[in-house]
Amino acid sequence: MARTSQATAKRATVEHNHLHIQKHPAFRRLARRVNGFLATDFLSSLDAEQRHQLERIATPITCPPGEICLTSREMTEKSFILRRGKIRLFYSLPNGDRLTIAELRPGAFFGEMPLLGQRVYGAQAEAIEESVLWVLSRPDIEQLLLNNPRLALRLTRLLSQHFLEAEVQLEETLFKNIRARTASLLLRQASSNPPVVAGLSHQEIADQLGVYRETVTHALNELRQMGLIEIGRRNLRIVDPEGLRREAKPSPQEWVAHLV
Repeated sequence: MARTSQATAKRATVEHNHLHIQKHPAFRRLARRVNGFLATDFLSSLDAEQRHQLERIATPITCPPGEICLTSREMTEKSFILRRGKIRLFYSLPNGDRLTIAELRPGAFFGEMPLLGQRVYGAQAEAIEESVLWVLSRPDIEQLLLNNPRLALRLTRLLSQHFLEAEVQLEETLFKNIRARTASLLLRQASSNPPVVAGLSHQEIADQLGVYRETVTHALNELRQMGLIEIGRRNLRIVDPEGLRREAKPSPQEWVAHLV
């Protein structure tokens, strides 16, 4: 009986720790970055001839459901395209448990991608359902890009967009307070006419900004009290777009604080 109670208590502690990690802004920011880039349906951006070229040089492998199909070492040595099925990327914790960072669907490009400036260190891949992967070595990718300038241009554009988003996030983190960063995000996400942000929860806004949900809720309430936005159940209406744009700019004091 005592052993059962101890096991239950230990399991509850592990689950609590998992929840704490998954709620931490740093982890949520990492998971969003991984998901945001890897979720790109790379294959759909290629024409039939480009896909045929890729298929000729790739080595297909099939992963049964529940199997660890790629170890952390394999993930840093080769690149992979998920052709069919669903894959979970996860980290192994010291206690033997797993922490999921991404779930990939067909078309995702992942693994060792130095040419794209992407690498997920220490992660492993598990097949959620039977999956087919295309395996590509670095020389394979280099040769493919050399032979196909259009494909190289497509990858360059994907990477440029990724870096641009990262640069904007870094600039806002350095020079803006959370209310200004929230205002900027709302302006970017809003439809043009009428200016409404739909389908974005407080938690999703927090994930994009890399902060806690409570922090975002406080910032949104401040913007509402200033008469700049109205908060609905699953949407936000921008009442004063010009005022929100002014609020999104960093204050002179914040600029000076980061220059001295």
